[in-house]
Amino acid sequence: MTTHDRRTRTVLPALAAHAVLTALVWRDIARRDRADLRGSPTLWRVLTALNTGNHLVYLLVGRRRS
Repeated sequence: MTTHDRRTRTVLPALAAHAVLTALVWRDIARRDRADLRGSPTLWRVLTALNTGNHLVYLLVGRRRS
């Protein structure tokens, strides 16, 4: 197996997971009232699109507890 094949087998699932997590977070942002978010919805969309780790930050910090 070549290095290119190994990278492809690693990167593609990671990109797919990032896309799914981003879609789920964006759906959550769209369904929440702005008052239920800490910060701007646009800010959270940008942050979660940039880095997969930011999805966890949004879930732990970005949403206000009811």
